[in-house]
Amino acid sequence: TLDTFIDPCITTSQKKEDKDNNRIFIQTGSKQGKTNSPKTSIGRWDFPSPYQMRLRVVRFMINNKPDKYWRIEDNPENYETIITSLTPEEFSTEDIKELYHTRWGIETSFRELKYSNGLVHLHAKNEDSVLQEVYAHFIMYNFCSRISTKVIIKQKTKNEYTYQVNFNVAIQLCKEFFSHKLTGDVLLQKINQNSEPIRAGRQDRRKFRAKAFVSFLYRVAA
Repeated sequence: TLDTFIDPCITTSQKKEDKDNNRIFIQTGSKQGKTNSPKTSIGRWDFPSPYQMRLRVVRFMINNKPDKYWRIEDNPENYETIITSLTPEEFSTEDIKELYHTRWGIETSFRELKYSNGLVHLHAKNEDSVLQEVYAHFIMYNFCSRISTKVIIKQKTKNEYTYQVNFNVAIQLCKEFFSHKLTGDVLLQKINQNSEPIRAGRQDRRKFRAKAFVSFLYRVAA
């Protein structure tokens, strides 16, 4: 367990003094009349420059079940590092750990929104079109989530696991419904038929895979 503070200093300039003091530079459009390249990443900074920050770093164990191939003490995948502005007087390390645990449903929702609902790649360049696409995915996600709550999956006593809606399949079925390929009754029936077991405590080693860039022309064609 780690619970300590770091004190980064943020600056919006690149003066010799800033570099000598190892200040963290943020590119902003604060200079009046300055024209930046379209490729320049512009940030927003609403504080003085330089600005001394104080952040709390909390690191705790999220898994204490080592297997026969590795020791948990040597595996950083079993630890989570949180950076926060909350003080130890407000929230202890255990409180931070509990907060991290309670927001897991939010992380799952973002995963479903990006991968199950296809928001990992945008298909537009115009700002209004991009917003339209994002809002459309939000609407589809909310529709599927609402429909899934109306599906009653009968649990069988002989089954080892409790079953729930398979969201990946459900969202594809909802898209078919909006394409007028399914009626409402058939939609609920098919979602009910495609359930998955809830395996409590199931753990798997995190798989890191490099993701290649998907060209814009391919995204439009797809």
